[in-house]
Amino acid sequence: MNNTLIAIISAAGIPVFLFALYGTAESAWAEQVSQSQRQQFRNLFFVLFAAITVIFHLNTTVGINLDIRGSAIAVGLLFGGAGTGLAATLVEGLTRYFWEGDGGWLEELRILVDFLVIWLIWTLVVRKQVVNFRIVALTGMAVGMTDAFSLLWIRPWTVAVTTFHQNGLELFAFNALATIMFGGLLLQQNARLSSSRLLRELNHRLRQQFEQSIESLGSAVMHRDPGTANHQRRVADISVAIARDLALGEDQQQCVALAGLLHDIGQIEIPAEILNRARALTVEEFDLVKTHVDSGVSILQSIDFGCDVTDIVRQHHENVDGSGYPEGLQGDRILPGARIVRVADSLEAMLSHRPFRQAHDLAFALAELEAGAGTLYDPQVIQSCKKLILNKQLPL
Repeated sequence: MNNTLIAIISAAGIPVFLFALYGTAESAWAEQVSQSQRQQFRNLFFVLFAAITVIFHLNTTVGINLDIRGSAIAVGLLFGGAGTGLAATLVEGLTRYFWEGDGGWLEELRILVDFLVIWLIWTLVVRKQVVNFRIVALTGMAVGMTDAFSLLWIRPWTVAVTTFHQNGLELFAFNALATIMFGGLLLQQNARLSSSRLLRELNHRLRQQFEQSIESLGSAVMHRDPGTANHQRRVADISVAIARDLALGEDQQQCVALAGLLHDIGQIEIPAEILNRARALTVEEFDLVKTHVDSGVSILQSIDFGCDVTDIVRQHHENVDGSGYPEGLQGDRILPGARIVRVADSLEAMLSHRPFRQAHDLAFALAELEAGAGTLYDPQVIQSCKKLILNKQLPL
């Protein structure tokens, strides 16, 4: 009995370790591949695992041979479909033949009957509903009984009865337990991946709704100043392109995108007649326009963006030499996102028509940006912007 217990633990433990190792690897790269690609990798693992169980059976003994070949076919068919189950069956037969040589027709027949029994369950039950633990347990019991009763095919009959009496229970237990444990691990893995996928989809939808709300908020400025129609969206797109080129993380890219959409939100408090004036602004008028930064911060400061959106909006008119506003910050005291939006805002403004001037061409805008590098703008951001312009990679 002690040998039997050790055998059962060994039979379950080593393959479970392999399944757990595969599950960990699958979780790590699940987001990098499509669902169909993940299923293809999983099917390949089932087929390879079928071969491993044959080698494991032929080379491991603890009082009796450890045999879980039926469980490998079971999980392959239940979780990979009839094609994967058949492939696992063929691989088991070929592996046994080439590893051990001609062991007689009984082993091939047993493997084939395992497949047929599992296929029958799959056809009658699984194809009509999602695989669950009840189906896994039913399949495990069926495979275990099939393998145990296959011992009665041995001839002569007296040897068959003796072998069944000695090894039938163990063979049933090995395959039933292994199938249930493997199936349980796969069900748990499927549930975890499904939950993760649903959370990602939900997060994506929420992010889209949030960005649409932000864009609607930013469009309030457009209605006040038709001359800057779509200015916020273009600044956001340019900012993201530069942030991506500078190898900023995805979270930082999303942050500058939101800041680009909202950088001029404070202009909603500036009189429309000043924003639409068809001449250069006076000093007093420009001082009034400058207050849009503080107004924007007041509007946004109660919103938890999860990043530095409000601070970027506050700093998007700061110059690296300290000549900007509202705080006269210099160099690295200005957030990287704000330095990016500063360049994107200036570039888009120069390329757009304004009530007091026509739009400038791209060559003029690029020359102005390069002239301001190190004084108005971060030289690294200007270099990135220039490269993207020359490579025609900016959404202009």
